[in-house]
Amino acid sequence: MTHADAPAPPPPPRSTLVVTAHAGDFVWRAGGAIALASSRGEKVTIACLTFGERGESARAWREGRTLEEIKAIRREEAERAAAILGAEVRFFDAGDYPLVASAELTDRLVAVHRETQPDVVLTHPVEDPYNGDHPAANRMALEARVLAQAIGYPGPGEIIGAPPVFYFEPHQPEMSGFRPEVLLDTVQSSAYTTSYDLFVKVSQRAAIRPVSSRICSVGRAPSTFCWNSALASTSAARKLTWSRRRTPTPRPGLACGWFFSAGFSSSGAS
Repeated sequence: MTHADAPAPPPPPRSTLVVTAHAGDFVWRAGGAIALASSRGEKVTIACLTFGERGESARAWREGRTLEEIKAIRREEAERAAAILGAEVRFFDAGDYPLVASAELTDRLVAVHRETQPDVVLTHPVEDPYNGDHPAANRMALEARVLAQAIGYPGPGEIIGAPPVFYFEPHQPEMSGFRPEVLLDTVQSSAYTTSYDLFVKVSQRAAIRPVSSRICSVGRAPSTFCWNSALASTSAARKLTWSRRRTPTPRPGLACGWFFSAGFSSSGAS
């Protein structure tokens, strides 16, 4: 066989980059999306900017834990969750409450974008009146995505294209201007019952592919779309199906993140 006859090397797997403010956010907000991507053989990298050690670890503080002990606890929890979902998690330890942008943090985020060459970026929405770290993470993620495209921006790695960005559902969608337009029922597997996560599409080019053709409108906003694939319990899935039939415009946030905890199985994605 000559070199001309040799088969072309397979293309690299698709890459998803998830930028989250705290160690618990990627599970709560985008766990189903991560599990779905990894089950397809895609590479998923989680850029976890903080451990949520100050603002989201109240029980550990009440137990008398030190700051470093709390960070270690949150790190272990996040690593275990990422492993179950089939993703790699990287910790930036930037400090939460408040999460403050810095030149060093920007450089590190740009480097992760260039290293992972994402086809899709998932992050927090622009607004969240109840947690300032989430909009801060959004601004950092969007800035790093743009800078990673600039050939003159210093740093290692090849420049990236313009991967589409999706915002995952905030805890209080109705208070955060979160208005998804399309709800996609994406996956059924032996490990999970039904999967739902809400995402608002904020770039011009769609790159997340639905598995199922069942689509339900859940609201309207100019040029925004949502991709739904987080975990839901069987009862929650029935409730969502019922709402599709009986309610012309279900509330955004119908399949909230806490259905994830009810439907998640430690057996991993299949």
